[in-house]
Amino acid sequence: MNKVSYRSVFYIIALLLLVVQACSPTRKAIREPLKQQGATFLFEQLQKSKPTFNTLSSRAALDIRSSKTDMSLKVQFRIQKDSLIWMSFSPLLGIEVVRIVLTPDSVKFLDRINKSYFCGNYSFFQEFYNVGFDYDMIESILLGVDFRCYDQGEMKAGIDNLLYHLSTANRRKIRRFVRSHSDSERVLLQDVWLDPQTFRIRQLKLKEANRDSRRLDAYYDSFITLENKDVLPDEMKLQIHSEENIEIKFRINKIRINDTLSFPFSVPSSYQPINFH
Repeated sequence: MNKVSYRSVFYIIALLLLVVQACSPTRKAIREPLKQQGATFLFEQLQKSKPTFNTLSSRAALDIRSSKTDMSLKVQFRIQKDSLIWMSFSPLLGIEVVRIVLTPDSVKFLDRINKSYFCGNYSFFQEFYNVGFDYDMIESILLGVDFRCYDQGEMKAGIDNLLYHLSTANRRKIRRFVRSHSDSERVLLQDVWLDPQTFRIRQLKLKEANRDSRRLDAYYDSFITLENKDVLPDEMKLQIHSEENIEIKFRINKIRINDTLSFPFSVPSSYQPINFH
């Protein structure tokens, strides 16, 4: 994997990933006009959709497409909700090539191909990719739920193409979750389209107020119901719009929830630190 494609893949991978498999609920066609609902009501319904599982493990296949990258990978991942995401990536018929661990404070990964590693924090994204991602944003996008650590901001509600449209502006991180100066300065502009029956997010558009040229779009076309009644995305498509436009599609294989999980990550003594400069 060359240097250019490696950086593109990590940028994609660090945004990922949540997938699950169970019995997908059937979505009825909506033919009658929707009843207007206020922004406060829609936001409250959105909060109620957040999952309750403690741990989740799963496998998935994903396709990554951009002007510089065209690849398919297998992914194993484990999540300790609100605290840790562990991911292992491999080619479709190969052994692990990248392992990543994300926590609210740290970003760590191993590059098995080049025998190198990185251990740092979320300023990594700002410094090398000029985007302000944090752990809560990544986990929330993957789960298809609203951000846990951000206030409501200014909200407007409407109806668009038989979906409820909720627009929120000037969302800022809640003070107790602020970990750095960049956290306190970040202002989010967000549009979500909600299913009128389940109030699950069907489409999301997200950007930072001072970075209009960089945007993330997420599409959640189907959902699954877990044994604990959590409803989560089944298949997902992410589109990252920046200097390089990237599209990622997910397909799900297996899922287990609330098992006792381990999150192994150790750096072999022969590995060298990665220098992105």
